[in-house]
Amino acid sequence: MAAGYRRRNRIGPGANPDEEIAAARDAGLSDDDIATAAAFAHAHNGDLERAASALSGLVAEEPLWRTAFERYEELGVLPAGVVARLVPDTIGS
Repeated sequence: MAAGYRRRNRIGPGANPDEEIAAARDAGLSDDDIATAAAFAHAHNGDLERAASALSGLVAEEPLWRTAFERYEELGVLPAGVVARLVPDTIGS
């Protein structure tokens, strides 16, 4: 599993989302982490909207994901601009 997380956190431009999904599954990552790997691949290939759409579902289910994605952006693991496109969370609304 550790290798799966390392791979996910090193996804860069040119990554194939389908290959990243397969690699994450093969590594035994959770469904949330598999979805995150695909979203990272989309984001690194310039499709920030598709990445944000996928990640918004995770944030809706568990708002703490937003904090994780903000940190991933700060670290450069996730391209800048994805978090700003996430559907706003509704805590306190």
